[in-house]
Order: sequence, then C-alpha cells, then structure tokens
Amino acid sequence: MEWSCLSLTLGLVIMLLRHRFSTRTSRFFNISDCFVILAWLSFLVQGGSDTALFHYGAIHPNTVAPENVRLTNKIEFVEGVLYLNTMYCAKAAILAQYALFIPDFMTKTRYALRILSVIVFCAWFSQLLANLLYCLPLDVIWEGNCDAGAWQTLWFVQTIPHIATDILGMF
Repeated sequence: MEWSCLSLTLGLVIMLLRHRFSTRTSRFFNISDCFVILAWLSFLVQGGSDTALFHYGAIHPNTVAPENVRLTNKIEFVEGVLYLNTMYCAKAAILAQYALFIPDFMTKTRYALRILSVIVFCAWFSQLLANLLYCLPLDVIWEGNCDAGAWQTLWFVQTIPHIATDILGMF
C-alpha cells in the first residue's frame, strides 16, 4: 500500500514540477515546491525503511531475530524523524502556497499566516528534539531498553501539535 501511495504522489510531484517549468509565468521554483519535494523524499525513505523492517520481521511483534534487534530499532528511530519531516514539510508547503495567494492588503490575514508558520516551525522543531532526546543515551534505544511509557507518552504528546496545527491551518 505504501509503495502505491509513493507512486501516486510521485506522479503528483512530477506534474507539479512539469507545470512549474512549462508555464511561462512561473518558470521558477518557489519555497512551496521545495517543501513538497522534501516531504516526498522523506516519505520515500520511510517506505524503504518499512520494507527493510518487513524484511527483518519487525512488522509483527516478537519476530525479530536477536541479532537484528539493534538494527531494527535504529531503523524505527530514523522512521520517527522522517515521519515528522514528512508531515511538517507538507504543512509548510501548504502555508507557503497560502502566502502566495493572500494579497498584501489583507494585513491581518498575512500576519496570522506568519504566526501560524512560526507555530508550525516550533512544533516541528520541538517534536524533533523530543524524538531525538526522549531516551538518552541512544544506545539504550538501540538495545530496546528504553522505558515503554516514555515512547507511548512521546507519541501521545506529538499528536496534539499535529492536530492543532491542522485545525489552525483550516481557518
């Protein structure tokens, strides 16, 4: 399923880039395009990571060979970071596109957009730090000895900014 979604989104990214370079009025990359490409690349590496995890048996609980536990934990750790990049690059692309469409005379709306952009950046950065630092030293994560409660709390806390920024972006 994931690879079919990657194929579909690759088609959309190619159509976006083709449109950018074929239209006379927009022969340039804008920041929105960069965020779309970064989100897709993060998604691509995530798909490769999931394939590797499936290969090592990490998709089903307690099926990883003992010699592969360290490697699968590293892959899952990287996947957490890539997930954040995928989600927040997509949000940043939407906000950058909004910035192109909102006219200059709508100062309050532009100001609100800037505030929302800062909130999205702060949410991404704080979640990235939380993901990197929730269990130190990193060798504890690699061995699978990190407190399971810390991991569950981290994912619960990370859900709140995702939903909040999605809701704020709709208004």
